[in-house]
Amino acid sequence: ADASGVVDPHIVVAAIDCPGAMAFIAYEERAGLLGRMVVEQFAPAQAEADHIVMAWQIGIEGKKLLAGSALVTTTGDVVAASRQTWFPFPGP
Repeated sequence: ADASGVVDPHIVVAAIDCPGAMAFIAYEERAGLLGRMVVEQFAPAQAEADHIVMAWQIGIEGKKLLAGSALVTTTGDVVAASRQTWFPFPGP
């Protein structure tokens, strides 16, 4: 965080990256290769504040696994949100 307690936007993006895959992995879908992630940050994340990270499935289009994720404050204000395209992790 900077001197005023604001978290660097790169860290915010990192916080909401992998949870998108977990929205599928939790249901035994092998998401693991991130194809695209579009992020919009609506407010600064404060280092000393508690936050909640959440993710959800948007849908499946062929091999594309579409997910959303967000960083929100404990009062429900959206700090940042993303839309992600994942691909199944290769394997058996």
